[in-house]
Amino acid sequence: MIKNFNDHAANERTYLSWVRTALGIAAFGIAIPRLDLAPGFYGLFGGFALVALAGVMLILSTVRFVTATREIDDSQLFSATSVRREVILSALLLLGIAVFSILIWFAARQPGMS
Repeated sequence: MIKNFNDHAANERTYLSWVRTALGIAAFGIAIPRLDLAPGFYGLFGGFALVALAGVMLILSTVRFVTATREIDDSQLFSATSVRREVILSALLLLGIAVFSILIWFAARQPGMS
């Protein structure tokens, strides 16, 4: 049996949910210019911004996962009051939503778009 199995399993589920979210954002970032969801520069910029955002989210969530795994295995007690990483990841997700919203708004204002 793995020591602290429930804690490790919860940590891994959290990590995998962040990975799925990052992959979804990256896939949408790739789809924007490929499917012409936004014209010209807006599509390219929005797609690139979402893919870059997904990469940063993936890096930060991996760092969080590795750190949490080490803390679970350590015999020393750690304070759970610092939620800085989770706030940063959530802010990146909010930034992705904002980029998408602005992209759609600009695309809707382009002449000839319905």
